[in-house]
Amino acid sequence: MTINLPKAFNILHPTAFNINYDIVWSFTYVIQSSAYDSGFPASCGFTTFLIDSDTPTLTGGGIGEGLGYGPSTNYTGFSNISGVSGAMIAVGFDNLGVFGLSGQCYNTGYTTLTSNTITFRSNYNYLSTFSCGFNLISSANTLRFNLTDAGQSIEVYRLINNHFYQIAKCDTFFNVTSTKKCKIGISFASPTSSNAVSAAFMFKDFHVHGNPNTPDFIVAPYVAI
Repeated sequence: MTINLPKAFNILHPTAFNINYDIVWSFTYVIQSSAYDSGFPASCGFTTFLIDSDTPTLTGGGIGEGLGYGPSTNYTGFSNISGVSGAMIAVGFDNLGVFGLSGQCYNTGYTTLTSNTITFRSNYNYLSTFSCGFNLISSANTLRFNLTDAGQSIEVYRLINNHFYQIAKCDTFFNVTSTKKCKIGISFASPTSSNAVSAAFMFKDFHVHGNPNTPDFIVAPYVAI
């Protein structure tokens, strides 16, 4: 899909999964950008995100720093756009580091841009940032994500030489109940730089594995050893 300046889009996997069980999802992506700003590619990136499964319709997701997930505000000539409905958490990948930036679209985050980063936001609040260790706008990359520890952490893996290596991990701070379910999405925002011409975000093999059922909890007394 080619996105002309400046646009954003998001999609949602239709199945809801219970977050008490591990949820694993993966996809392969390529970003191509014809835009350069001061010697660097213009801001360009994507997220994978979780929303509350009770959300009836996926709406929102802004341009620029929003990366198709968060809100976008104060962009001259464009209306403000709210963040995605029912937002729980997002893992953002972008070449300039704007998803982790505090200021234009977010109230929390860092103040100095760091290129090629992975940033976690709970709802829209900043959690943490990691270096990707690779150029996001280059060749195809396959990523795998694991919501684990009964919904309390997300692990990020990258496929290198037929082996998945962990490149980031963050606690979610979810308030987990036995019936809590989520849906998995992917979002993208094209560059907002005046030098930008177009950007293309292409992905394939979007697989999600989990358990939609409510777990049966058995409460038993502790047994002395």
